[in-house]
Amino acid sequence: MNDNPMISASLLCANVFELPFFLKIMEKNNVEYLHMDVFDGHFVKNLGFPPNILQNIRKITTIPFDIHLCVSDPENMLHLFDIMEKDIVSVHVEATPHIQRVLQMIKAAGAYSCVALNPEHL
Repeated sequence: MNDNPMISASLLCANVFELPFFLKIMEKNNVEYLHMDVFDGHFVKNLGFPPNILQNIRKITTIPFDIHLCVSDPENMLHLFDIMEKDIVSVHVEATPHIQRVLQMIKAAGAYSCVALNPEHL
């Protein structure tokens, strides 16, 4: 990664029926990352992008993903996300007792690993 600010466009509120059209616009305008919020309904009460949606989006764009995992025990779910080189994957430190193991798993997939902090839980 470089030291310059990067653009990571969130797809959480995107209209999935128009996604291919908007992904082409983002590619044309050099959006560097697609931010995907993944919620499991447990760690976070909402539901976000399930793994199969991320896999389908991956098929129609070359933009790397910025995956924000708001899930309990992310080490048990990483294999579902088809993590690729140049992706960014964030996990919450309070979501797992094995944060170091999770970060190593992300790095082993060739992605950048990040720790997300929730000040309320510090």
